Amino acid sequence: MRAGQTREQMIEGIKSKQDQLAGRPDPVYPTPQVDKTAAKCRKDVCLLPDCYCGGKEIPGGLAAEEIPQLVLLTFDDAVNDLNKVLYSDLFEKSRKNPNGCPISATYYVSHEWTDYSQVQNLYADGHEMASHSVSVHCWVMKIFSQALITSNVIIQGIRNYNNPDYSSRQIRDGYLIPSSSDRMTMASVCSVTSHSFGEQFSQKKWTKEISGQREILAAYGGVKLEDVRGMRAPFLAVGGNKMFKMLYDSNFTYDSSMPVYENRPPSFPYTLDYKLFHDCMIPPCPTRSYPGVWEVPMVMWQDLNGGRCSMGDACSNPPTADGVYKMLIKNFERHYTTNRAPFGLFYHAAWFTQIHHKEGFIAFLDTLVAMKDVWLVSNWQAIQWVRDPTPLSRINNFPPFQCDYQGRPKRCNNPKVCNLWHKSGVRYMRTCQPCPDIYPWTGKTGVRNSRVENDIVEES
Repeated sequence: MRAGQTREQMIEGIKSKQDQLAGRPDPVYPTPQVDKTAAKCRKDVCLLPDCYCGGKEIPGGLAAEEIPQLVLLTFDDAVNDLNKVLYSDLFEKSRKNPNGCPISATYYVSHEWTDYSQVQNLYADGHEMASHSVSVHCWVMKIFSQALITSNVIIQGIRNYNNPDYSSRQIRDGYLIPSSSDRMTMASVCSVTSHSFGEQFSQKKWTKEISGQREILAAYGGVKLEDVRGMRAPFLAVGGNKMFKMLYDSNFTYDSSMPVYENRPPSFPYTLDYKLFHDCMIPPCPTRSYPGVWEVPMVMWQDLNGGRCSMGDACSNPPTADGVYKMLIKNFERHYTTNRAPFGLFYHAAWFTQIHHKEGFIAFLDTLVAMKDVWLVSNWQAIQWVRDPTPLSRINNFPPFQCDYQGRPKRCNNPKVCNLWHKSGVRYMRTCQPCPDIYPWTGKTGVRNSRVENDIVEES
């Protein structure tokens, strides 16, 4: 909130900006009709900067040695004290891209247990904030809890991460909290009973979860509403056409929830104007056209045993730091030595609580920042490069890769603690923005005149 600005003025500003979101540019060329059955992508009509078919072909017709190797480091779920030190260690000021700007990451922030003062700090430092839902994690944990109880499952040796998101199984609000390893298989557990929990959501529900979290990030994390451009579905359980219609209607730029099995060579980001070029790993995937909405694919890794995984912490991880380093290098080189499609490092912070995981990862990170043709950028920055493929000879001056963050709020050094009632108890929410009157939740973001709460979404 700017000096002298009232809470009402701030909230009205958030509302007014929703009509002029800068996330998805207007198309230059004609596009397919929205929400109609998607046709096979034709490269002669799917043209940059608006449209890209995806796959192994390098955008702009450049040779692999001419382009930067982009690395996309992302973190899912809550931002709070339990991962604050990790992020500080990873993003030391000495770790920079070749143009001297700090390396950056994308955070897919879920609402529950998030400290919004720390969201503001990460955003002020140049990282990207994206939406990961308001309450879906709680909804899925309830399903998971019921599945465990119903099937009489007893799993021994659950690791305690001392984290409200990744703890050993405990009871909270009447249901079990899954461990970190549980969460890695959550989507498959849910699919046993419901194919994909995302399929059960209406477009309106997706709007309240994903656009609602965008409003919450803006109102309490100080993030510009138009800078919340992307989403990742919780547990990668995409919601098919309803979810992607929500993204289109809500003017999001991209999703990053769909794993791609084929990785030799890997795929570049692509748009959803046309039919997917790859198999749908976690149905339901979109089958209709959503022009201008990008997908940052989760190109699958191979662990040292040959197994596939869509997130780094879902792999069969080696027991030593050297083994972790070797697995990371192995997967990185599959991108770097072929077509240099963006290499994804997709994680939950809990994975780093194993000391050898963190040590191996930091050694790998230091290897990357020492390379003059490797850039650690946000997902949005990667999309900007695909839209405007720029060779290494000019990449240092590429506007989206610069680090002018003057338009962002200052770091939140003296947060207030909002004491708010939620369900059966009190919640404490830290922020440098005005406290809401209620604890933000699905359909009740606390933002006055919320567009998400007031708009009528037509069900498809």
